[in-house]
Amino acid sequence: MFRVTGSATVEFVTEEGKTEQEIYGSEFSLEEGGWRNLGDNDHQYEALFIYFGEEFEIRFQATYLNGSISVYDLSTRGRVMILDDNINVEWGGSSNPEDDYDE
Repeated sequence: MFRVTGSATVEFVTEEGKTEQEIYGSEFSLEEGGWRNLGDNDHQYEALFIYFGEEFEIRFQATYLNGSISVYDLSTRGRVMILDDNINVEWGGSSNPEDDYDE
């Protein structure tokens, strides 16, 4: 449904010291995704993407509702800092939840 594009630059700490790394959108995996019934016949597609590094995780959520995409801020786990966030999400699914919505 979503296609993650762009990249994020992070700095993380290892035993050898600080390291910078660029993480590309295609490296994030879809961990959860599906249509949610909001009531009144409204449906929202929600997705959680996670990048699993050896020393850390980067995650974010994206939603699609009535033709609009919302991408929420990246969050981290582990000793990592986001230096630059250029992650973007494109909608690649149908705008009709009935195409693949399963209550």
